[in-house]
Amino acid sequence: MKYIQYTKVDDVGEPSYQSPGAVGFDFETAEDVSVSGHSMVRIPTGLVIEVPKGLALFVCPRSSTFGKFGLIMPHSIGVIDQDYCGHDDEVLLQVYNLKQASVFIPKHTRIAQGVFIPVEQATFVEKASMLAEGRGGFGSTG
Repeated sequence: MKYIQYTKVDDVGEPSYQSPGAVGFDFETAEDVSVSGHSMVRIPTGLVIEVPKGLALFVCPRSSTFGKFGLIMPHSIGVIDQDYCGHDDEVLLQVYNLKQASVFIPKHTRIAQGVFIPVEQATFVEKASMLAEGRGGFGSTG
């Protein structure tokens, strides 16, 4: 078990897993938020999380977020690096409202989840050329 250090910068609950088999912990909104139709906002979570060496924190939408609010994360997932843990490095949830109407999200609403993923940095080595014969472009395998 890894111990993850965090700081609350607002009145929010502690990060926690909602079931014994959950791989993601929920992020909640740190304030009431209105998102205008067809617009993007960054919603504060009230948390700064110190990601340990060897891990990355992926921030993903909860499966219910689109159905309840019509919100998507326009970048699909957010990646929190190991060195994004200073006092002002609060995790923000970037969302886009696909609806025409505004959407209201009350404070303490769980709309995203965090998943810790093992990572390592690569060393890049330039090569004169790659495979003599490529396999093709997007969707080339059928």
